Amino acid sequence: MVFFAWYQKYGYLSDPLSIKPTTELVARENEINSLCENIVSGNIVVLQGESGLGKTSLLKAVEKTFAKDKEFRANYVSLLDGFSQAKTSCSPPNILESFLIKIGLLSLKKKILLLDETQLLQFNQAENLRNMFDCDEIHSIVLASGEKNNLNLSLSFK
Repeated sequence: MVFFAWYQKYGYLSDPLSIKPTTELVARENEINSLCENIVSGNIVVLQGESGLGKTSLLKAVEKTFAKDKEFRANYVSLLDGFSQAKTSCSPPNILESFLIKIGLLSLKKKILLLDETQLLQFNQAENLRNMFDCDEIHSIVLASGEKNNLNLSLSFK
């Protein structure tokens, strides 16, 4: 016996009443360009806003923008996955990478950290990021947070 969904009985391949929001950003080119300009300038940028406004989508669009760039490497990291991924993506080149850079087979790109859910960032982790930024290990940092005024950042970081 073959079962059909209600919409298949009426000739539809998928549910015509299902509403799935798109993950693509629409009409956000100005925001993406402005954010990319701040990143290239080497700034620390904070994106704050309510859940669902598109902060994560904006970060992922920026990461995609820099995907084929020869000078910059953008890494999207969500703190929901933990802080260790942020540290790993910003760590200096290992011995093999250093050797390949030295002989010209690999280029050293400026690192951009796109950090999501930064309301979960602990004070010492934020200080660690600030130190990596001050030491030019990270060219630019973008912090996205869904909670206003709930970032554990020092005055020097702010």
